[in-house]
Amino acid sequence: ARAPKKIPLVVNVAEWTNDDRQILAMYSDKALRVWDACTGALTWVLRGHESETFVLQCFPLDPRLALTAGYDGRVNLWDVQQGKCLKRL
Repeated sequence: ARAPKKIPLVVNVAEWTNDDRQILAMYSDKALRVWDACTGALTWVLRGHESETFVLQCFPLDPRLALTAGYDGRVNLWDVQQGKCLKRL
């Protein structure tokens, strides 16, 4: 049997944190990926949506916080420096 064809990941939305230290991107696999902007190292792969997302917004007053919203009806508040979901709405 042949291995299933691998589907490439697609970036739905990307954003810099307001302190320019991290780059955030939501992918078609429903994961929020966080990179160190200086080194390019992948810091976190965060999961909390059941379908793709269409909103990624960094909080203007606190670079730790980011908000995501998906087609699953969920809104998640993330601490992108600690790599955890703080609240699911």
